[in-house]
Amino acid sequence: MSRESRGGESIAHPESKLHSGTSNIVLKIGGSTLFHGPVRTLRSVIHASSNERIYVIIGGGETVESMRLLHSVYPNLSEQDMHWRCVELLDATWQVACELMPECEPLESWDEIQASRSEPGGRMYLVRVRGFYDQGIEDDPSVESNWIPAVGWKTTTDALAWLLAKRIGASRLRIAKQCPCDTIQTIHDAAAEGIVDVEISRLVAYDPEAASLCIELFRLEETPT
Repeated sequence: MSRESRGGESIAHPESKLHSGTSNIVLKIGGSTLFHGPVRTLRSVIHASSNERIYVIIGGGETVESMRLLHSVYPNLSEQDMHWRCVELLDATWQVACELMPECEPLESWDEIQASRSEPGGRMYLVRVRGFYDQGIEDDPSVESNWIPAVGWKTTTDALAWLLAKRIGASRLRIAKQCPCDTIQTIHDAAAEGIVDVEISRLVAYDPEAASLCIELFRLEETPT
C-alpha cells in the first residue's frame, strides 16, 4: 500500500489503482541521488505502464546546496537572484540525468512538454525545470497566480514539481526522499518535519482544487547489485 496526501488529508490505496485513460504522473527525485548513486537506484522507480506518462524532475542536490552556503557567507546577496541562479544550475543536473538515463526522453521547452501530452502512454520523460518555470512566469496567462511558488530559499524542486503537476493536469505527484516517510499523514506534516519544502505545503493549502492531485511521498532506497 502507498500513502498519499490529497491536500490536507491522507489516503492509502494499492499502487495499481489508476484513473481511467492515460494518466500524467510527475515524479520528483532529489539531485543528491545523482551524487551518491548508483544510477540503478534512479531507474528502479522510473517506469511507466501502458496508461501512464511519467514526467521526471531531478533536483539540484549539492550543486544547489553550494549556492545556499555561498549565500550564508555573503548574506548581502539578493535572495531572489540566488533563487534564479539555482534554477539555472538545474540545467546541469538535468543534462547529466539525460546522459545517464537515455531511456527517458528529454523535454527541454514548454512546447515540447505540451506536445508530449498527446503522445500515448508508456512514456518516460526527463523535464528541464526552465521548460516550465523561469523568470516572467507570473506574466503567463496560462498559469494561475496561486500555482506560482515564492521566489527564495523556501522553494525547492518539491514545489516546482507541484507546479509542473498543476500545469500539465497530472493526477499524481510522487516525491522520492531518502528518509522514512511511512508515518507522514499529510503534506503539511511532511513540511513541518522538514521532509518537503514549506512552500509546497502553502501552495496546497491555498489551492481550491487540491483534492484533484494525489501527492505521494516514498523512500528511495538503494537497489542491491
